[in-house]
Amino acid sequence: MDKRTSTHDVLLVLLLWYLLLATTTFTQYCHANPNGLCLKNEREALLTFKQGIIDPLNRLSSWTGEECCLWSGIGCDNVTGHVIKLNLQYRPNFSTAPESPPAALEGPINDSLLVLENLFHLDLSSNSFGGNRIPSFFGYFRNLRYLDLSYADFEGAIPSQLGNLSNLQYLDLQGYFLNSDDLEWLSRLSLLEFLNMSWVDLSKASNWLQAMNMLPSLSVLRLSSCKLDDYQPISYVNFSSLVELELSFNNFVNTTFDWLHSLTSLVTLDLMSNHIQGVLPNARTGSLPQLMEVDLSNNVLEGELPKFLGNLCNLRYLDLSHNRFEGGVYGILGNSSACDMESLEYLNLAGNQLSGTLPDQPCKCQNLSTLLLNSNLLSGPIPVSIRNLSVLEELDVSNNFLAGSVFDMHFSNLTRLERFIACSNSLTLQVSSDWIPPFQLQVLEMESWQIGPRFPAWLQSQKGLRVLNLSNSGISYVIPSWFCNHFSQISLLDLSHNQIRGTIPSLSCSVAASVDSNLSSSPPLFSDPSTFLLLDLSNNSFHGFLSSILCEHKASIRSLIFLDLSRNLLSGEFPNCWSSYADLQVLHLGNNNLSGNLPSSLGYLSDLQSLVLHRNNLVGNLPLSLQDCKLLKHVDLSENHFSGALPSWLGNSLEKLKILVLHSNNFNHSIPHELCRLNSLQILDLADNDLSGFIPRCLSNFSAMVRQLEGSSRIFEDFYTLGQPWFLETTAVKEKITDQYSNTLALITSMNLSRNNLVGEIPQELTSLYSLQFLNLSNNQLVGKIPETISAMKLLESLDISMNQLTNVSAGYGLTGLKSALPLFLTQ
Repeated sequence: MDKRTSTHDVLLVLLLWYLLLATTTFTQYCHANPNGLCLKNEREALLTFKQGIIDPLNRLSSWTGEECCLWSGIGCDNVTGHVIKLNLQYRPNFSTAPESPPAALEGPINDSLLVLENLFHLDLSSNSFGGNRIPSFFGYFRNLRYLDLSYADFEGAIPSQLGNLSNLQYLDLQGYFLNSDDLEWLSRLSLLEFLNMSWVDLSKASNWLQAMNMLPSLSVLRLSSCKLDDYQPISYVNFSSLVELELSFNNFVNTTFDWLHSLTSLVTLDLMSNHIQGVLPNARTGSLPQLMEVDLSNNVLEGELPKFLGNLCNLRYLDLSHNRFEGGVYGILGNSSACDMESLEYLNLAGNQLSGTLPDQPCKCQNLSTLLLNSNLLSGPIPVSIRNLSVLEELDVSNNFLAGSVFDMHFSNLTRLERFIACSNSLTLQVSSDWIPPFQLQVLEMESWQIGPRFPAWLQSQKGLRVLNLSNSGISYVIPSWFCNHFSQISLLDLSHNQIRGTIPSLSCSVAASVDSNLSSSPPLFSDPSTFLLLDLSNNSFHGFLSSILCEHKASIRSLIFLDLSRNLLSGEFPNCWSSYADLQVLHLGNNNLSGNLPSSLGYLSDLQSLVLHRNNLVGNLPLSLQDCKLLKHVDLSENHFSGALPSWLGNSLEKLKILVLHSNNFNHSIPHELCRLNSLQILDLADNDLSGFIPRCLSNFSAMVRQLEGSSRIFEDFYTLGQPWFLETTAVKEKITDQYSNTLALITSMNLSRNNLVGEIPQELTSLYSLQFLNLSNNQLVGKIPETISAMKLLESLDISMNQLTNVSAGYGLTGLKSALPLFLTQ
């Protein structure tokens, strides 16, 4: 269930109320005034306003002639002729081409609008009044009941004059550039029913709760992302009519919210993505009988799952994910709760520390469509009773310790299932060879299941798969002939870590699917080239020429974003058709038998972030065109036969590099000083080459090796801006992009210059890299003393300066301040 519709009934009532207001209280504003033309002074005021506005697409073209009540966005009272509505909201058309010019209005708001003293409704939302403040004269529209300035790019402090709008019932100010240090002005809007100030900076408005408490009619309050971290306490709750409360994405930590229990009409409670700690109090929060939607995700809540949740009989949406809840799930999923969770449609308990087994007799949960239990400590089998959740559309139990067999009877009633994600468990699928599932899946992720040795034949029945992950599932056979014909819409394919045999061209069914043995080229890999985004066939036994699939069939897979064919037996010349893969962001072809030079066409990969080609037989210089890949963060070309000098453009052009691994090649000459410009570099490995000259003193500019890295550091943090929402949420994408490198390397700082011909002294400047964890300068021709300041490198975990000609090694000079358990390699 879409979270935004979980309060559908309440919001529908509000919407109908405002429509009624528009047709009755506003005296039915019209597009034709039976008593004559609109008032002259109001028409002139509107034209003066128009003259000061920039209107790129001439949205106000109808503002001509004397009958202003016919103008676009204008509503008039059909008795008096007064303008009572001004609605210039801009609704962007996201289906138009990206290069289409915007239609938003711009410029200052002329105070000629003050003439419109009968204005009931003012909507300027989603325009571009950037650089302008909200006009303070808006506070003189004393009859105003509806004011929407959301996302209109107004800047600066919200004028306190808005507090003069004593008849206001609807106020929407959400946007990115507004702030308010004192919300006392809000307390004067006693008739206010709807208030949205999300994204407004209220970090200095310590009286925000007191101000809200002065609004007895308030039904909807949205203060998301307002930088709130605390509040002054209140002795009683005056705004008990509140139906929706949204305080997500703020900075609350030890806040108790002890006033929540008085909001007995509350239907929606959203406190997600704060830092709220502690245990949920059963009694107080359990006294909110009308609750339909609760989101407490991404906090630091702990203890067992609160039992009172099973007593909230109207609950439809519950998200407690990414906290520290412990214990079992029986309190919610068991059949002992008072209401048996009969209304529940969405339940997310992912990312906690829940343990134990899944209940054999789960709650009735007759309306449950989404169940997310991933990333916990759950164990035991998946109970057959899961089939009783007959309207289930999404089930995610991945990253637990579930074990045992799963049979066709588990799925017998799950006719609506669309997303089944159960990766990283110890489960075995045991179904008959002729089993036809009752569902049609869009997402199937069964990584680390025991499914093989053959491809499951029942996959042929799944016509709409967009994501398929059968990684590490015991498949040791060739890809079947029916495979490419059945998955025309697939976007993510992960068959890695199996023992799939055959050549890469066999993916296109060139033999088994073709009756014409004289075909010179095989059919396309997939029939719809517009959706294929991720291909991971790594760690199998594919052999043959890579260019035959990438270059001969490039039209079929040109939209690739992620390609991993590493750890196979592929051979032949490195492909030279990269101009067809402009969207590629990750290219991993390491651990194969590819040969030849890197082609200049690699420069077309302007979005490339990760290039891993290690353990091949590649030769020659690095192509100059590679400097056009300016977004590169991770480059690993190690264990090849590259030669020549390290190019200076590595430092001049690839400024985002975090990992540069070039060891075990034939690079020569000195280390270019331009490398010192790589401020984000965390790992530098130039070992086992033929480099000579001095170690550049400017390597101390590697600021990422100076400051201590944060735990949230991610090599591929930008990857989460990819594509469609469903693609972002898939477990496989997140794991493939982050786990192999980010979780392992993102917090590592390392420098390896060993097994070269470097000369001179160890630069003292190198010891200013205080966060360096691994330093290897061994097997060079370094001379002189170990710098005394090396003792300042407190985070060093390994130091190897052996096989050089240093003079003060025997005494361990200067090393006394380092970790006692630090591995030292000092032998000359």
